[in-house]
Amino acid sequence: MGLSIGSMKVGFAYLVDGELMDWRLSIDASRSEPAAYEQAAEWIGYYQLDVLVLEDPEHSRKGSHAHLLHQAAMRAAVAAEVRVILMPPLSDGAPNKYARAKAMAEEFPQIAPWLPDPRRVFDQEPRNIVLFEALSLCWTWWSAAGRADQQEAQDIEF
Repeated sequence: MGLSIGSMKVGFAYLVDGELMDWRLSIDASRSEPAAYEQAAEWIGYYQLDVLVLEDPEHSRKGSHAHLLHQAAMRAAVAAEVRVILMPPLSDGAPNKYARAKAMAEEFPQIAPWLPDPRRVFDQEPRNIVLFEALSLCWTWWSAAGRADQQEAQDIEF
């Protein structure tokens, strides 16, 4: 599962063997650390995850509140003995997150109806963009390492 935290929203995408199975968005999870922990723990338990892919907060331009929410999600994963993968900023050649989101919508047409239009400079970020950020994180990890790494995920010590 890929999880992305944005301003006033948390999104996730759930892949099984490279196939998009589900995606969700939570406004409540972005309100506080306990809410982020609770939501992450709920998703982890419901989907019986073995891997959680997050953006590496050390290389992120997100604010301190988002960093706290990342930590809460990581704590929920560690408590459930789920492997946490921290992805550096994506260097896939996409000029921006909207181009990356469009590429994800083409790869996974079932999520295309949620594709937001690119925002104007003075607009707030569209809420659905976190779904595509989460999917992109998860898909990038799975494409690069997930196939060969599936067995190793069960050998991690906590």
